[in-house]
Formats: sequence, structure tokens, C-alpha cells
Amino acid sequence: MSTGDTVNKQVSGNRLEILEEQFSRKLDEFVTGEIDYVIADFKLLEKMNKATSERLEQYCETTADIAKHVSYLNTKYAALKPYLEQIDVIEEKISVIEKAAMAMDAYSKQLEQRYKDRFK
Repeated sequence: MSTGDTVNKQVSGNRLEILEEQFSRKLDEFVTGEIDYVIADFKLLEKMNKATSERLEQYCETTADIAKHVSYLNTKYAALKPYLEQIDVIEEKISVIEKAAMAMDAYSKQLEQRYKDRFK
């Protein structure tokens, strides 16, 4: 082997080391960048999860309030139900009375007409 071959091998070796070092740095940057993107995605998902959890808690509280109000209204309705039933019964009786009054009015008009016809 000649000195020129040795120098070429050393230059090639040095060049190869430089390329290996560059490749290693670029690969490190790439992997670090990918990990940073994944971490950013996880942080975003964590924020979204927290916001969703808080919204769900609000929905639960609202639902509980609505349930309380519905229960309160059902209690009030149960207390008013006998009175409402009485109103329905009274309304039916009024309807019967109105029909009787209309029949009596019609009958009185007939009688009036008969009276007028007889004594004219």
C-alpha cells in the first residue's frame, strides 16, 4: 500500500465520520421534532379532555337542578290534582246547566209565540 492510498483512506474515513455525525444530528433533530409534536398533541388532548370534563360536570349540575324542579312541580301538581278534578266536574255540570238553559229558552220562546198567536 502506498502513502496515497493511506491518505485517501484517512480522508474517506474522516469524510465518513463527518457524514455519520451529520446523519446522527439530523436523525436526533427529526426524532426530537416528532416527540415534540406528539407531546404537543397530548397537551392539546389533555386540555380538550379537561374542558369536556368541566362541561360534563356543568351538564350534571344542570340535570340535577332540573330533576329537583320537576320533582317540586310534580308535588305541586299532585296537591292541585283534586282541585283540578273538581273543576272538571263543575265544568261538566255547567255544560249540562247551559244545555238545560238553552232548552228552557227555546221552550219559553215557543210558549211566547203560542201566546202571541192565540191572543192576536
